[in-house]
Amino acid sequence: MKSLSDREKEETLSAERLCHLAAGYTAESYPDDNRARPEGSLVQIMQWAVRHVTAIMGSGLRSGEDSDWIPFIHNKISIDGSFIKFCEESNIDVKAVHTDAITSWQTDQGAEHFVGVGIFKITKVDLVFFHCALFHKGNQNEDEVSFFILVREKDFEKYLACRNAFEDWQKARERDNQEIEVIGGSPILYDSDISWDDLFLPEDLKTQLRQTVEGFLNSKPTYEKLKVPWRRGVGIWGAPGSGKTTALRILIAQYPVLKPITIQAGHSSPDELLEEAFEYAEDHAPALLFFEDLQELVKTIDMRGFLQLLDGFQKRDGILTIVTGNDFSDLEANLKSRPRRFDRFFEFPLPNLELCKKYLIKYFGVILTPKKIESIAKKAVKKKLSYAHLQEVYFNAVFIAIPEGRETPNANDVDLSLQQVIQEKALAESDFLSKKRDLTDEEDIDEEEGDCL
Repeated sequence: MKSLSDREKEETLSAERLCHLAAGYTAESYPDDNRARPEGSLVQIMQWAVRHVTAIMGSGLRSGEDSDWIPFIHNKISIDGSFIKFCEESNIDVKAVHTDAITSWQTDQGAEHFVGVGIFKITKVDLVFFHCALFHKGNQNEDEVSFFILVREKDFEKYLACRNAFEDWQKARERDNQEIEVIGGSPILYDSDISWDDLFLPEDLKTQLRQTVEGFLNSKPTYEKLKVPWRRGVGIWGAPGSGKTTALRILIAQYPVLKPITIQAGHSSPDELLEEAFEYAEDHAPALLFFEDLQELVKTIDMRGFLQLLDGFQKRDGILTIVTGNDFSDLEANLKSRPRRFDRFFEFPLPNLELCKKYLIKYFGVILTPKKIESIAKKAVKKKLSYAHLQEVYFNAVFIAIPEGRETPNANDVDLSLQQVIQEKALAESDFLSKKRDLTDEEDIDEEEGDCL
């Protein structure tokens, strides 16, 4: 299980928070006519909430008089870990006055996320308002939760200021945390200790990619002058293991000003996630919105909707959209041939001899001689090994060495590991269920001396 981020540790459901949020007033605290909770429409539940809050605040209204507590169905607050943490830092008191339920669930990282369902009194100096999240019967006579705010008309502007302060705090908190926002899933911590030196590509290609991203970040005044949306689309394609994911990791680490966002793979409602992802990216701009394996994604989504999200009527300011895939040749022309959807496409090639040698030196520089590294590099190019294959050669060599009592592999371990990786690659690429073949390529077994330092 992955470790919790600092943000998740601060926002998790504790026993103290649970007791505080679940401790609502009892029915005996209110007059008889406020005890009965309707089970009908949203309008009925809102009217009941107004009576409930009026009784709590002790306004002294006589029968038939109107309450000055007004419901507003426009709310960007949930009683969850993020809002509770904001209140704790801002000296704002949150108190449950009626509790329907506390819903909680554990993330893959072990955090206990939660949402309070009920009526919660929010107090900040001279402002009091009530957050309502209440069960009621929907159009299909099914239980659903609706969210609304109860606030006095004279305090409405103060409420908006408080709500907006929370939104600004939340955006700053999400940007400062080293996490990829995963729409439909849990945030992912990313490693900031990775640089352009860790991307093994031809230098001109690496320079073009870098200039494209930095050009986008520096071009906002130009876009505004031309009165066009400040957005950019980039496609990266190449064989598996050619460095596409590494490039994304570097962009995320090297340009923290861009909030990284993606969607949960394999979700049952990808179109909804896409729309939410673009809205989130625009709200947290400048943002890096990325989608891996585009050729698989387009099989499960409404293409017309996706194209509208890319360059429809919405402005979408400040979004750099990057898609990756193994092969874009089958993509529809309206996706790849129209600028402003995807302006630049970069093909990541398999490593040539020089790049193979550089990559191998990274792992084997203190283990093998330059002559041995060049020999392995030539074989890797001939067998069309990717960077992922070369990395596996190293890790597999370590696994071979450990049972022999050695922490560092030697040249013989590397030779055996290379042979195994080549065989496994051939097996993966062959129709081995219907063909009988000897996967041992005798001519590729390195007969050279296993020279090492």
